[in-house]
Amino acid sequence: MSGPRVLNVAKCAYGTSQPWPQQLTPHAAGSATFQWFCRSVTLPALAVTELRAWRLQQAEDFLRLGLRPNDDTRVVTRKDGLPMTLDAIYKSWWRFLLDSGLPRIRFHDLRHSHATALLAGGVHPKVASERLGHARVGITLDTYSHVIGTMQDSATSALDSAFAEANGSKAVAIVPFTPKKAP
Repeated sequence: MSGPRVLNVAKCAYGTSQPWPQQLTPHAAGSATFQWFCRSVTLPALAVTELRAWRLQQAEDFLRLGLRPNDDTRVVTRKDGLPMTLDAIYKSWWRFLLDSGLPRIRFHDLRHSHATALLAGGVHPKVASERLGHARVGITLDTYSHVIGTMQDSATSALDSAFAEANGSKAVAIVPFTPKKAP
């Protein structure tokens, strides 16, 4: 979906947008401690569709309990509408994997899968870094250099194409590199 940390998932609230936008903003509840978790991430259409359906189901469940959902309602809650603890999210994750017969992976591995898919799909590392909430693109590049290394072939192909298109023209010029002298 968006490569979130489990704390991003736990803090995420619906917000004021009606209907659900294609951006999801984790809810900080006014706490300066979690301000760095607050970033907007554009979601794929499938995720937006699923979240809209979940919001509707959750609202119906809350109304049966006499609760009224509002903009501060968390996306992930207990059945009584209170926020889930991180431990409860992890336990739900393991139960989901077991019930669905999927391989047992850590919740955090979803984040790595997201980053790997982005970079392998040719998404610019800066964009991937922003989606992951990394403070610097260097963190993303250092962590996922094994994925970026496989992109050398496409870089070489792009150069071959550029030279082939410029065959005989001066559209592509070889410019020698002259390092700056130290002051």
